[in-house]
Amino acid sequence: GLLGAPLAMMALPVYVLVPKFYFDATGLALSIIGAVLLITRLADALIDPLLGAWVDRSKSHSCLRPVLIGMPPLVLGFVLLFLPPAGLSAAAAAAWLAVTLMAAYCGYSLASIAYQAWGAGLADTDGDRAHVTAWREGAGLVGVILASVVPYALGTPSLVALFLVTLAAALTVLVRHAPRPLVRSPAAPLNAPRAIALPLTTSRFRWL
Repeated sequence: GLLGAPLAMMALPVYVLVPKFYFDATGLALSIIGAVLLITRLADALIDPLLGAWVDRSKSHSCLRPVLIGMPPLVLGFVLLFLPPAGLSAAAAAAWLAVTLMAAYCGYSLASIAYQAWGAGLADTDGDRAHVTAWREGAGLVGVILASVVPYALGTPSLVALFLVTLAAALTVLVRHAPRPLVRSPAAPLNAPRAIALPLTTSRFRWL
């Protein structure tokens, strides 16, 4: 569950800290910052199902591989997001924001999808899955609290440093000690429309 902490630390600052940070650091208008956040998030919504399909194909071997593949763009995107070069024009600042956000989003999505699939694959009963999920989401809550407090108490660079240290520690534990999901034979492939509609056949999901 420990990887949930740095992943949550990455998610919250994007929405809470980035608008004011970019306004102060680059002078970029808040309306442009909001538009970039919206456009990159919409693009991420289109990319996520493709990443999920790739994880489906690869998780029969290991969920660890897509988690590790997602780390470089996540780390580079997150770090560079808070290091815009000085003297950027408005267009260049918006481009820097968009590119670093997309890198961070793609890495975050790939790692999160595989990581949550990993947790779901560790148990066969609702109770056991709840146990695994509680540890992951509990660690995520710690990450959210840290990401909410550290930037205001110690500054944004301290949050970036804490994120990197926490991520390195969590990945070390994950690689060396985390239990591996059972390898299951892959389900019969579905075409995209059927795959998207399939959850709606469950009444509880429709209520959700």
